[in-house]
Amino acid sequence: MNFGLELVAFRTKDGVAHVADAYCPHLGAHLGAVGRVVGDCIECPFHGWRFSGKTGACTHAPFSTKLPEFVRLKQWEVHELLGFVFIWHHAEGEAPSWRIEDCPEITGGDWKLYSRFDDRISCHIRDLIENAFDVAHAKHLHTANAFLSPVEFLQSGAESFWARFMMNHWTVKNRIEGHVCFSEIDADASILGKRRPFLHALVTNQAIGPALMLERVQCKFASALAVIAMLPEEPLQVRVIQRLHFEPNAPWLFRWILSNAQQSQVGAIHFLY
Repeated sequence: MNFGLELVAFRTKDGVAHVADAYCPHLGAHLGAVGRVVGDCIECPFHGWRFSGKTGACTHAPFSTKLPEFVRLKQWEVHELLGFVFIWHHAEGEAPSWRIEDCPEITGGDWKLYSRFDDRISCHIRDLIENAFDVAHAKHLHTANAFLSPVEFLQSGAESFWARFMMNHWTVKNRIEGHVCFSEIDADASILGKRRPFLHALVTNQAIGPALMLERVQCKFASALAVIAMLPEEPLQVRVIQRLHFEPNAPWLFRWILSNAQQSQVGAIHFLY
């Protein structure tokens, strides 16, 4: 249940994803409970009525001599890319005013999915996006490095052994363009108090609307792209899914460090909200 609605997601025989209202417009049976996909339609488990995945029109009504043209299953605007299925939701029912652009690194198939994290956090969906673009907290809280577990991060932070061994340093610039927020982070790391040029990285965050963020990391060793989707499942409960992709031939140590950093940051948020 999302937005106070019951929805059903399914794929038709051509592999296309569709999302529709979950209740049959005939007598209200739930299409996600024993319902099935037949060709390019979804079939109601109660009377066998079928509805087109593309239009929502009734295409089959057993025991009826004529198809009820006035009966239609509500279909939602669907856009599948980046490893997710997105739907457009507007409180006033307006058509999409913007669309999510694809990432050629992922679409081309050269960049491989290295890790996927699935977490649930007790907060409002806006808290997560605002946290990502909070410059002051990044400089104060995130100086400790990615070797720390979430518990160590919050218990000892910059006073821990690993934090003293390696520290992060940030310079952040934010800007807003329409429905997209951009953040450019010039990141350095110091080992035993001395900055090491080979650890320099440029991190670009792109928040698209309230529920999607793309995080690109470029450094001397390789580049990476994290796709982070946020789904409000109920009041103050958000599901966060991260998919981390790396360019071909990225060193395993770079992949491990960045993957650990992504997971540790989300783990730390659990303790903050």
